[in-house]
Amino acid sequence: MHTNIAGRLVAVRKHLAGEEMFLANYADGLCDLPLNEYIDGFLEQDKVASFICVKPTTYFHIVSLRADGTVKKVQALPESGIRMNGGFFIFRRDIFSYIRDNEELIDEPFERLIRKRKLVAQHYDGFWMSMDTFKDKQLLDELYARREAPWEVWNGERGSDGQERRIVDVRAS
Repeated sequence: MHTNIAGRLVAVRKHLAGEEMFLANYADGLCDLPLNEYIDGFLEQDKVASFICVKPTTYFHIVSLRADGTVKKVQALPESGIRMNGGFFIFRRDIFSYIRDNEELIDEPFERLIRKRKLVAQHYDGFWMSMDTFKDKQLLDELYARREAPWEVWNGERGSDGQERRIVDVRAS
């Protein structure tokens, strides 16, 4: 319960049963990410780890200042071009050789991967939303109640890009 994310990954290592690659996520986000495409793209590269990077969904504004303190620009965060970690990961077993005791995954292990050019991020512009606040929960509940939940890919629903989604056991591929 008090273990950080890297420690949780290490704890599940024994359950991988020899798998070369595995998926993980933060579990507080919903997404209509087409997993097969995400995995296929990762497999084409000689990388150890991947995560999706998404546009922030919060509506704060970014302020750019000039050297004299006058405002140069005010821009909504989602329109700024900034990307953030969407919390959906693919890892090769090699990830464990980059993790040391009591390290945060995004800090030290990812920094080692970055230095070796073994970390890749996949831009994703489909539906993604985290449930970090009560307001987030209300919005997601409303989408679900209206039967407009794009993350329900298992129901043959359409994703935010209009494509029908279905879950496929990637181990059978």
